[in-house]
Amino acid sequence: MKRLLTGLFCAVVFIGIASFLPTGFEWLWAAIFLLALTEGLTVAGLSGIERIYFLFSGFFLLYTAEAVFVNAEIRYLVIIGAILIALNKNDLFPALERLSLGFFLLMYFSLMSCGSELYYRLGAAKFIWLFSFLWCYDIFAFYFGCSFGRHKICPRISPKKSWEGFIAGLSGTFIVEFAVASHFFGTGVFTVSVLAIIASVIGHTGDIFESAWKRRANLKDSSSILPGHGGVWDRIDGAILVLPAFLFVMQYFEI
Repeated sequence: MKRLLTGLFCAVVFIGIASFLPTGFEWLWAAIFLLALTEGLTVAGLSGIERIYFLFSGFFLLYTAEAVFVNAEIRYLVIIGAILIALNKNDLFPALERLSLGFFLLMYFSLMSCGSELYYRLGAAKFIWLFSFLWCYDIFAFYFGCSFGRHKICPRISPKKSWEGFIAGLSGTFIVEFAVASHFFGTGVFTVSVLAIIASVIGHTGDIFESAWKRRANLKDSSSILPGHGGVWDRIDGAILVLPAFLFVMQYFEI
């Protein structure tokens, strides 16, 4: 019940702000990004000053992601800052290892900038519809997997994930989303199929990836900020990898 109530509350807030407060959505998305990045850096074992540095860099990166990849001066400043932090540590090389993890997580979470791009390109209604692919998959996979899951996908990393849950998630997502698309958007069966496969396969991959990080740190959840769900990263682990794929699909299919 706690999981259900938390999920409903988060969905209502997310849909409400995305639908009626475009400027508020920008701040909400930034808050989700920073909270998830904080959890990721904590799971990776970074120290306080290291987390602050990457959070500051991350806030900048969320809205200027392209510049960081093409602008040598910006890359130089970010790297110099990390080196200075490492040199202030007594354990130089372990510090550099942690900072390398920080850089990877920064690039990984910066993929969330694709969510902002989708929101402003498609508008609130279609953006929420795309996000609902992830919600549908999670709901069907979780409840069907808990009830009927027997064959595990990655038992060493995520022992609760099953092939039965995955198949139910993919099938249920396609059925629900095709009904919604046919009624409201006129999107064809092939496009819905592609989107459902992306949400299921890539979303599941993102979930397994996050589970591996938590397993490394001997943690069940990335945090306890969301009762019944764990942390923010636990809720958006699939979206981080799926949203860029959706953005890519937009170039070839009409959504």
